[in-house]
Amino acid sequence: MEGNGKAFTEQPHFHQNTQTPYRAALLGHPANARQALEDAKKDVTKTLLGVAHGIPSVFVTKLLASARPDFIWIDLEHAMFNRLQIWDAV
Repeated sequence: MEGNGKAFTEQPHFHQNTQTPYRAALLGHPANARQALEDAKKDVTKTLLGVAHGIPSVFVTKLLASARPDFIWIDLEHAMFNRLQIWDAV
């Protein structure tokens, strides 16, 4: 299926996973956090696990993401990120 001339977004088997229904299709697209929060409010058994991230390091971002939290909150008010570090973190 690779190399079939279709765009990445037109090949859902590459980016859709039933274990992560709220994840964005591409890193540059926003995740569906609003729907995740709405679903969590409706179902009292649903718990969202998130991480606050304030260290401007790509390594730390990847380390936090490897834990597969529901969200990573990037603190831009108190942390010392520059524009490129923010872009890399997202």
